Amino acid sequence: MNAAKRNLGHPVFLLSVLLLLLNDWLLKPLFHNDLTGKLSDLAGLFAFPFFLSAFFPAHKRTIQLPSTWSLLPVPLRLWPHR
Repeated sequence: MNAAKRNLGHPVFLLSVLLLLLNDWLLKPLFHNDLTGKLSDLAGLFAFPFFLSAFFPAHKRTIQLPSTWSLLPVPLRLWPHR
């Protein structure tokens, strides 16, 4: 098994997929608020690059760099608006 596919067993990937499933099947039906929506966004931004890198290992840096930069505004979106 190559290194790219081993990343699918990485704890960050597994936790982010677990968080996505937990959020979509349990938290959203119970609470359905802004936080559950952003939680899905955040977990997806962690899971998707790991998943995509397993299929395109030669483009790992190209895949992961935009995802890293897209995490920067997440705290600003969670800040309460007045």
